Amino acid sequence: MRCNGCTICGDDCARSLISELGEIESEMKALDGRKSAIRALLTTLVTNAGGKIELPDVGSAVITKAANRVMYDVSQVDSILTKALANGDVETAHALSLARSESKTNGYLTVKRK
Repeated sequence: MRCNGCTICGDDCARSLISELGEIESEMKALDGRKSAIRALLTTLVTNAGGKIELPDVGSAVITKAANRVMYDVSQVDSILTKALANGDVETAHALSLARSESKTNGYLTVKRK
């Protein structure tokens, strides 16, 4: 990599960086395929061993139990909260507002190659 993100290099630098990123992502895709195959084999081994393998010189592998993930549509819940307030149901609206939490996420770069 030759550039540190300056504005002097312009399109040539961006072209080079996008190309380099594409090459790295291609390499990562191949590695992800190998990783998935290894994880599948290891999952079979660990499952057959009762769900846990410990190797003091290497590490350990554990199969976690399946779980249910619950999600709610925020816009629908916000709509219910608004309706509860409009109908004078302050207790329900308040309970819903206490259950709501927000966290900021950083913006990120999206690169699309042709």
